[in-house]
Amino acid sequence: SVVTLKGVTQKSKQWFIEVDGVDLIDGTPILDIKPYLPYADSLPNATAEYAPEPPVTDVTVSFSEQALGQLSALVDPPPNLVELICQVLAQQPQPAFHQESDRIYGMKLYHYNIQWQQRGRSCVVIDLRLL
Repeated sequence: SVVTLKGVTQKSKQWFIEVDGVDLIDGTPILDIKPYLPYADSLPNATAEYAPEPPVTDVTVSFSEQALGQLSALVDPPPNLVELICQVLAQQPQPAFHQESDRIYGMKLYHYNIQWQQRGRSCVVIDLRLL
């Protein structure tokens, strides 16, 4: 549920949040809190300070010769796998403080381990293996 945050208070060592616009019984624990993201949620009168603008997704994604060979050797791959990999990597899923490094990142997508390197606004898929 998208709710309005009314306040946050601390009593002793416990933290309490006060919300409005949700159907809960008083005292019901709230287990997960995420910020309101205007580009992902749709509430016309809502405001957000955490991430008011959508992320920049002008990342160029390419595939190494090795990754292209691995892709062509796949038996019965999921439909649009290359497109999905490009869309996910365009969101820059690596930690923000690592963006300018030679690190190799990995993620599981379907039943594949996909590894890539990010360099500024470009990303290279270097390995794609069946898990």
